[in-house]
Amino acid sequence: MTQAAPFANSPSRKPLAALAVLGAAGVIGVGFIAALSFNGDSSPPATEVRVPVAPALPAGPGGVITYEVTGRGLFTATGDGSSLGSATYEHLHSEGHVAAAVEEAPSPDGMWTAAILRNPSGVFLSLSGEDGIQRTVTQLASSDDPALVAGGKGHARAVEGVPLVVAWSPDSKTLAFGSVTGEPYSLGLLSNPGLANPSIAYSQVYGGYVGELAWSPDGKLLAISTYSLDRLNHSVLIADPASGYVRTLIDGCHITWSPDSKYVAVHRDPGPEAGAWVIAATDKSDRWAITREEKAFPLTWREG
Repeated sequence: MTQAAPFANSPSRKPLAALAVLGAAGVIGVGFIAALSFNGDSSPPATEVRVPVAPALPAGPGGVITYEVTGRGLFTATGDGSSLGSATYEHLHSEGHVAAAVEEAPSPDGMWTAAILRNPSGVFLSLSGEDGIQRTVTQLASSDDPALVAGGKGHARAVEGVPLVVAWSPDSKTLAFGSVTGEPYSLGLLSNPGLANPSIAYSQVYGGYVGELAWSPDGKLLAISTYSLDRLNHSVLIADPASGYVRTLIDGCHITWSPDSKYVAVHRDPGPEAGAWVIAATDKSDRWAITREEKAFPLTWREG
């Protein structure tokens, strides 16, 4: 797999803050000079002097990220990367942000259920509504393809199978699913589940099969983590369902969206930038580490 080329860390935001302080100090200094100019009767009238002030910093990602360091426990950090200390499982905020590999996946509004349908001809994706009637919508694999496994990635590894991962959009109008039968791998987007023949659009993905799917909270973007067949390398992709465009963001897996849908937190692959990182969904050069621990996995990102 071709990994994303490393980028230099984004510039620290502290120099900008320092400029803002200096700018404010400059304004105070000008006011003092103007006051002195009026102390003598022969002094010329003071003129207004405008001192440029550094622009306000853009709002960074807020909220609290909970991450796990394998073997050490749970920890928390702000979206800006400042450590907040340890956490406990009892206080872990549950979001259900990453879709699981399951035999059945109900939509958020409860009106639809996507399911794996198996018969001697192969494996199929089906939909059923409130009437309970199961409709086959597309074939996922033939009977001699690698086994599609329900129950998550861990179970799939144990039996040398491949997990089928699906994810409903927050508004329940689109179902995302990955292909698992071999290259070229693709992402499928099923729209309008209420139609007798829902439309399905496919886009090619890179780096391996779809191993994780995570919709942004506002439902406008879909983050994908692809897995190489040996499961050693991962790529984070961002898909825009409105345009069908899929682009590579960075290496990594275990995707967690910020509450404002502008950033993702991911576990980076071992290398120069290992650890848990925050990356802007539209600009991979805008990123910073939450922690450099190689075995750190972001779990949730909640509003503070």
